[in-house]
Amino acid sequence: MDRCALFVDAGYALADGAMAVHGTRRRDSVSWDHAGLLKLLAGLARDRTGLPVLRCYWYETAAEGRRTAEHDALAEMPGLKLRLVNALPGRREGIESQLRRDLVTLAKSGAISDAFIASANEHIAEIVAEVQDLGLRVVILHIASDSGWTIPLPLRQECDDIVEISGVHLRSYVDLIRGVESVGSDQQYKSAHVGAAHRGD
Repeated sequence: MDRCALFVDAGYALADGAMAVHGTRRRDSVSWDHAGLLKLLAGLARDRTGLPVLRCYWYETAAEGRRTAEHDALAEMPGLKLRLVNALPGRREGIESQLRRDLVTLAKSGAISDAFIASANEHIAEIVAEVQDLGLRVVILHIASDSGWTIPLPLRQECDDIVEISGVHLRSYVDLIRGVESVGSDQQYKSAHVGAAHRGD
């Protein structure tokens, strides 16, 4: 039986999702309903393919390998596989290599036919091409922004399709934490996830 799966770069999804709804990419400025977000993404994947969702692979970086209470809560969520990557600031190789491992393993085993990836890392385009050669259809989940595309051109050109997620979709799942609303735009930019550095047109 064909199935699909979700692959979420949390740095991208949570930062750009908060930006689309509240105008900030600061992780400590918002509170997410992770279970609600997962349900939304799984619903989008099912609606697009008509297939059941195997699970969601959730990729997070952990400073010096430290596991937080939020990580523990995510790991306990049904249908979610937490992938913690011990990455240095400004380095993305850990998430890329873990994502590649999961996609290639699932493609070779025939566990899924469709992969939905939420990421704006242009280097993932190479991984997309590799697993397409193994028979996967790859859809990119793009969080829409008023400033235009956040998905880099190489990734847009390589994937099979793009599903756009707007702030309207996400509004119910992310709240602004009282007391941090006044963060300036310059500081928001500096605090943006390193994945934003890969974006371009």
